[in-house]
Amino acid sequence: MQFTAPGWRYLSVASGGCGYLPGGGSYVTLVPPQGAAAGFTLILETLHGACNHCGNEGPVASTADTVTFRLTGGLPPPGTTLYQWQTNAMSWFVPLPPLTVAPDGTITVTIGADAQVTVTTVASGSHGAVTTPVPPSAPFPAPYADDFSGYGYDAVPRFFADQAGSFAVRNGSLQQVVPLNPGANAWVPNASPVTILGDATGTWRDYAVAVTATMPPDAPALAPADAWIYAQLQPCDASSPLQMYRWNESAPAYLQLDGLPAPDASLCLNVLGCQTDVIFYPCVVSGGTCCGADCYANLQWAYDAATGRLTSQLDGHCVTAPTSGGIVVAACGAAGNQTWAFVPSASGGGGGDGGGSGGGTLQLQLASSPPLCLAMPAPPPPLRFLQLCARLGDFDTFAPPPMPNAYCLQLLANGSWAITTSAATLASGLLPGGVATGVPQRLLLTVNGTAITVAINGSVLAVVQDASLMSGQVALGSGWHAAAFDDFAVTPLAAQ
Repeated sequence: MQFTAPGWRYLSVASGGCGYLPGGGSYVTLVPPQGAAAGFTLILETLHGACNHCGNEGPVASTADTVTFRLTGGLPPPGTTLYQWQTNAMSWFVPLPPLTVAPDGTITVTIGADAQVTVTTVASGSHGAVTTPVPPSAPFPAPYADDFSGYGYDAVPRFFADQAGSFAVRNGSLQQVVPLNPGANAWVPNASPVTILGDATGTWRDYAVAVTATMPPDAPALAPADAWIYAQLQPCDASSPLQMYRWNESAPAYLQLDGLPAPDASLCLNVLGCQTDVIFYPCVVSGGTCCGADCYANLQWAYDAATGRLTSQLDGHCVTAPTSGGIVVAACGAAGNQTWAFVPSASGGGGGDGGGSGGGTLQLQLASSPPLCLAMPAPPPPLRFLQLCARLGDFDTFAPPPMPNAYCLQLLANGSWAITTSAATLASGLLPGGVATGVPQRLLLTVNGTAITVAINGSVLAVVQDASLMSGQVALGSGWHAAAFDDFAVTPLAAQ
């Protein structure tokens, strides 16, 4: 980055050095080790206008914003010239007219939607110049092989590019090292861990790609973070720990769900800003906040025993249930399906007004049905698999569930295998005895014209015909668990 250097530090939220912009987006401020008088860089961004899953990062930016900052605490004094640079969808890193700190110590910055603006005392910034690469660009060479020897521990392997998860060389093999799905992504659907290599210009057409893949005998993988957080309605059963709630002692308006397996011993009821689904977030209670200072307001709920409403203090909406039986947040009305009752457990001391901290069940009172409880389903078992892909064309195009647009051989821990594209399953089967952890599996995928051949441990399992993908890169992947890859090789086939 041109406008900072090693040793520069971010100013804190408490000092006003970073925060949210009134119209959406955020800003951060950096200063050098010598202090604010020696330099200053302010970065503003409004990159939320096209967000798929608006989270808790503040209002969505949709129009230009003009913001005035007052520079104090040693930041540039009145009369100082500040340089501006802007990046947006139409132009990258272009200079804007300089600013001058006003006599009252203020600066006024204008930023458009989906843009980034840098304001700095550093005068040496430049767009840079396009130069001819050395060596010149050329197709990725094939054949290509890597046994991952000679790397340092946790080294990044040559030419591989991670798209999800994290792949590093450890003890002579390429390993996927992220054990937990990070959850919802604000921009695109999440893919399972995958790293890619090869030529994307269309020259890689007919070739064989092979790798030895292993599921190490490690601790059981954790459940995906976004696979079991959605709330459900279930018949009330006071003995079920997944239906036991208590009001948070530090902040009485937090509704917590207790009795969950580690690592989530307690979860808080929440609703994402631009979604209607109620979800649960892990509770982090400190200083009267839950799940972090940036999102605690979304977790504020109040139960009114007089009306039987569970209401979000953020926007006045109610937890309700549509006819499908799911849970949503809707505008509070008089409908019977918005009437709730907090029923304390036999051992709890809490009451329906939410003023106590005892446990109990939160019951939805339906006129024509027995009470239903707000509950969270048990986590599903994590999906453990190994994956080898050929002719990967466009990784930015996903199909639900998100997967590479390629011919992918996927081998599950139970021995199930399949060859798929992002649109279809071309063949599948079952290896007798499953796939034991710690036992290497030699995966081979051959693409030759429209023929796709699948082999595992030297046995050909299927030869299928498909013409939807005729060229592209290769990829290695797995589920959200440890996985190891070795003796990787791509071998072009003779012209047919």
